[in-house]
Amino acid sequence: SQNSLRLYVPFTVTMTLGQTVTLFDTGTALGAKLASAAAPGTPMHGWVSIAATAGNYGEVMLGGLCTLIGGLTRGTTYYLGNTAGTIANTAGVVSQRVGYAIGTSQLFVQPQLI
Repeated sequence: SQNSLRLYVPFTVTMTLGQTVTLFDTGTALGAKLASAAAPGTPMHGWVSIAATAGNYGEVMLGGLCTLIGGLTRGTTYYLGNTAGTIANTAGVVSQRVGYAIGTSQLFVQPQLI
């Protein structure tokens, strides 16, 4: 049930729609936790498209159009935010481009691999 843009993995923390996610090896499976430019080793790999509570499976989208984040400025490049699970219109501690706003609630997501 996996495809190239959508993964179903266990979440280590409760996550809400549109939050940024980093994928990592839990020792037994691929897991997801919140991404943050201020936390070493937690780059953004995707975003939460189906929310889940800690210990349960959720859906992570790896790229494409995200319509779950409001307040965007059309024509602006967005970066991984310093606050876990967020994006920002300026680079954080670790600079990672994550997408481009094509509307006020439409972010074309294509995370830069770092």
